[in-house]
Amino acid sequence: MTARSTSTSPTTPTPNNLWIHEDGGRFFDDAVLQGAAFNRWGNSEAGMGIAAGDADLDLDLDLFVTHLITETNTYYRNLMLPGFEDATIESDLGAASLDLTGFGAAFFDADNDGDLDLAVANGAVKRRPAALAPPGGPGAAGSPEAAAIPGTATTPGSVGSPPAVRADYVEPNLLLINQGGRFTDASSEPPWTELGLSRALVPADLDRDGDLDVVIANLDGPPQVLRNLTIDNAAPPPLGANWLQIRAVDPRLNREAIGARMTVRTASGARLLHVLSSGGYLSTGPATAHLGLGAADAVASFDVVWPDGLAETFAGAAANQVVELIRGEGRPP
Repeated sequence: MTARSTSTSPTTPTPNNLWIHEDGGRFFDDAVLQGAAFNRWGNSEAGMGIAAGDADLDLDLDLFVTHLITETNTYYRNLMLPGFEDATIESDLGAASLDLTGFGAAFFDADNDGDLDLAVANGAVKRRPAALAPPGGPGAAGSPEAAAIPGTATTPGSVGSPPAVRADYVEPNLLLINQGGRFTDASSEPPWTELGLSRALVPADLDRDGDLDVVIANLDGPPQVLRNLTIDNAAPPPLGANWLQIRAVDPRLNREAIGARMTVRTASGARLLHVLSSGGYLSTGPATAHLGLGAADAVASFDVVWPDGLAETFAGAAANQVVELIRGEGRPP
């Protein structure tokens, strides 16, 4: 499932599209009947970027769509047969975005605790009513106060100060931590307070330490790399920050099977993962699925449905490693 919103200008948003696949490789737009075309008040919104993931841990894909300033970003919770509901307010995902223009967004487990958090790249497309900081001033991208915080650190000098002509456009990015289905804004300290014209955002384990770092692409400046310190800050062995990375490979294609669906069974319940290249706006990332396990030290089994519908079950694995599931080597479910 995907959703898309287009607009002829920043002030004329149009409804989202939700394309449902039919037999024969054809799609039809069912966004209105599925509850994903408008927000809870029946309004169309700008629709800049999109993230998909099982944010409420009920084994289906929820959607998160970013929008322009004065519109909150919108969280569409998947209710399966009834379709989607706008759960932005109930999930505390509205207020943090009201004064920002969102582009790239991604669901990812930032703290390896077992649920999906959110990161959003922001940057205005027209002059803001009030600039957030003067060029090069306190809080601007690349300023000395961009120090490490628990959870993330910025690569020194990875973003330059915004030019004067962009001072009325730069905005901070967002990190939103999932706490039992409600999201807490964790963007009040550097590096998330740095200002820039951000667009694309991709989570990826760049240093291969078991937590997901974030790469952000910016206008008028180089990319920004935010290194995740979750594993660094955990006592060895990591307490409450265990993980697995899972490659679902189709040897006939000689690559990861984009679109495969995995149900991972642990002692605390089942988790849904999809083999998708993360990236919600003009970006893509690794297709390797990342699973935060919290304090769990193993998973019991993997159920995989490959893109053509073939289902297989694979044996479980210990935590803190990269696991490769190869089509044809599992057993019937």
